[in-house]
Amino acid sequence: MLPQKNKGDLVRFYTITDPKRHRKGYTVYKVTARIVSRRNPEEVQE
Repeated sequence: MLPQKNKGDLVRFYTITDPKRHRKGYTVYKVTARIVSRRNPEEVQE
């Protein structure tokens, strides 16, 4: 079993929306990050 690493004081949640097809064939997405402090969960950053 591998030792668990310290992941820091922040938890990150990602939301992927608005997929659009680029003219060259690949897909472009809108990515929104929500960052929450482990020490103070009421403090949310977007």
